Amino acid sequence: MTTPSKRDGQPFDAWPGAGTGAGPGTLDHEYNTRAWARDYQETLERHRSLGEAVRQSAGALLAIPWGAKPRQKLDLLLPKAQRGPLVVYLHGGFWQFRSSGKEGGAFLAPEFLRRGIAYAGVSYELCPAVNMDQMVLQIREAVSWLVHRAPGFGYDIDRLTLVGHSAGAHLAAMAALSDWESLGVRSNLIAGVCGVSGIYDLRPLLHTQLNSALRMSREEAVRCSPLMHLRRDSPSMLVSYGAGESTEFKRQTLDFFHACRSREIDTAVYELAGRDHYAAIEDVVAPGHPLLDATMALALGTTAAA
Repeated sequence: MTTPSKRDGQPFDAWPGAGTGAGPGTLDHEYNTRAWARDYQETLERHRSLGEAVRQSAGALLAIPWGAKPRQKLDLLLPKAQRGPLVVYLHGGFWQFRSSGKEGGAFLAPEFLRRGIAYAGVSYELCPAVNMDQMVLQIREAVSWLVHRAPGFGYDIDRLTLVGHSAGAHLAAMAALSDWESLGVRSNLIAGVCGVSGIYDLRPLLHTQLNSALRMSREEAVRCSPLMHLRRDSPSMLVSYGAGESTEFKRQTLDFFHACRSREIDTAVYELAGRDHYAAIEDVVAPGHPLLDATMALALGTTAAA
């Protein structure tokens, strides 16, 4: 495997169990996204570079604490017009890689802002400092924080959409499927989810070396799998995967899509041509791409362009 590159003098996190029998045909290989994307380092650096330029723009509100722990911070970018809807972005990193964070998704923000949509990029505490149950809970807490502070910032939480990449897609789906009313928020809080290259059934990860940090039991994996919590009144689900991803990642998305369809949930699936796991998120804002049209329609509550 390629030697990890460095950013600010720090290497990317080492992949768990790399080089210890996780060859083709194993679940470890199927979930090793780096093995399926040889230029992942360059892609991540490009996203961070583009994102940093956005974060340094005038008016960006950076590293706002939404919780008490070090990584519980968010960036907020607001459009010129007040009372626009809100999109919340959740980053990936297999719930454990400390080199991941909200900064790498900020390049998505300008397309939302241009359409009058406020953008929040959320970072959160990672495993093993928290377990998966706590991981899911803290995303609910971050979204609740954004809801309760809406009057002060000027966005409209009558339309709130979650966009997630990889592990972030899992967390977005789990948040959307929450019992918000029991948390003191209206039951239909989330309008929908755009999940890119997500994992919606955590049970296969129990049999990979990724679980050395996640430390999930089977019961916790079931409890925290969106696939297990779909209901007929679930929010809209846009799901997608890169054509260059592993069979297992494609299966995860397609199984979730078919499960949504079987429950008559408003849903759509997109295979992203020429994209691997890391580059797939770019099609959310790629000019002319149907995923862009569908995501913006979801965020605005309109009909996607034909």
